[in-house]
Amino acid sequence: MPKDTDWSAIRAEYIAGGISTRKIAAKYGVKASAVMARASREKWSADRKDVASRTQAKCKQKIACINADKAADLATKKDTLARELVAATIGTLHRYQETGRLTPQNIKFLTGAYKDLTAKDVPLEEKPESGTLAEAISAAASEVWDDADDVPV
Repeated sequence: MPKDTDWSAIRAEYIAGGISTRKIAAKYGVKASAVMARASREKWSADRKDVASRTQAKCKQKIACINADKAADLATKKDTLARELVAATIGTLHRYQETGRLTPQNIKFLTGAYKDLTAKDVPLEEKPESGTLAEAISAAASEVWDDADDVPV
């Protein structure tokens, strides 16, 4: 065994894990049995388990953060889509009103189409008092219907 063996580097690699004792020994030009004996004598295994445990905990935490970010992005996209659908419905209802085509059948068609699109009827994110998307669309239809003076039937 070389006299200038860097045992602190060997210990650091052993504790870090991810590489076998034999490969560490070969890298530093020592026998695997010498590395194992020193690791046993100086109780490197406890440190190795501790490092592995902390690394695993950090990985789990990072994965949880990534999943939370993805969930937040998805919720934002759903909320944006819901608001765009409500705005489009209101715009369509106003165009029906302006062109004299605002009929109960057209309103029923629009609200039915959006109810089909929102079968799960997810609550709106930012304004819980607005209720669900279908409720918001129905309220918009009622508002436009109430504003219509002369509606053909």
